[in-house]
Amino acid sequence: TSSGREFTIPANIKAQYVRIYTAGTNSAGNHSQHIYEVEVWAKDESVVSSNEIEVTAGTSHAESPVINVTDANSNTGWHSNWANRSEKGSENMHKFWIDFKFDGATLVDGVNTLPAAYTTGNNNTNGVITGYEVWVKTTDDAVDPVQTPDNNASAADYKATWQANYTKVCEGTWVAQTDGTVWKTASFEPVEATHVRLVVTGSTGAEGANVHASMKEMRVTTPTTDEKAFFTGGALRMDLP
Repeated sequence: TSSGREFTIPANIKAQYVRIYTAGTNSAGNHSQHIYEVEVWAKDESVVSSNEIEVTAGTSHAESPVINVTDANSNTGWHSNWANRSEKGSENMHKFWIDFKFDGATLVDGVNTLPAAYTTGNNNTNGVITGYEVWVKTTDDAVDPVQTPDNNASAADYKATWQANYTKVCEGTWVAQTDGTVWKTASFEPVEATHVRLVVTGSTGAEGANVHASMKEMRVTTPTTDEKAFFTGGALRMDLP
């Protein structure tokens, strides 16, 4: 119609394609349908620049260092250290974390991760994250430094050491997808933070549950209410058979 139609896509959908199907005919009964203009709108989501982040992890393999999660390359990634017995397995899950340290206090409201595709029997997909917690540190490291736990400490003591100056802001689960192109999201109320730490509480893979942890990319988001049209198409015509 001259006034147009607007359809809302469910929240938190990240897409490469949007396809519109039409149905019905005009009153003359012909089989030609028209859309005169199409706009696709999206939230203008902002992420903290990788230039402003120092990335660390509780465990990393030399071939898959944690810095890979900020390189914008889906062919690389981070993986917990599968070569060290003391850094894999459910008894060592307390070491499965990634920490983003910012240049200064930054208003943040979420974490996005791009997982590896989960395929049964493929060793390259070990450690797909299925459970998580997000913790933030709101104080300046100069006056309240991050406490580094002893790698040989018990799981309880290890976590208690660093959690002393962090606060948990959210937790949840993610479904292990066979398609490694779907970003996973964790959202929380906006908070000024100097660190954001993603803690893995569950994982899956060829070697079983909670043995490893891995991902391709990770981003920390900042709140925004702006919207933008990232595609506008005009005078589309679809002739039906």
